Amino acid sequence: IHHDPTLWIDPEEFKPERFLSSRNVMTGFGGQDFAFLPFGSGRRICVGRRMAMQVLNLTLACLLQSFEWSTPMNEPVDMTVGHGLTLPKATPLR
Repeated sequence: IHHDPTLWIDPEEFKPERFLSSRNVMTGFGGQDFAFLPFGSGRRICVGRRMAMQVLNLTLACLLQSFEWSTPMNEPVDMTVGHGLTLPKATPLR
């Protein structure tokens, strides 16, 4: 289903932006979006889903701690916030 050309444009190409909604929010993978089911759904849902998400957070934290990060050309990051319940950035990071 994840490589079905009737559901995805260019299903064989890696395009992470396809998983973002129009508001730059990751679409859910809890089993309601039936075109994207990385952990399955219903009675056959992956038992390691919670552990995978925790390992993902730990891996990201290790990457952030282990490397020296900078912006391209050392540009300052625009920290102004937009309107909303969670105060999203006015200019999203790229």
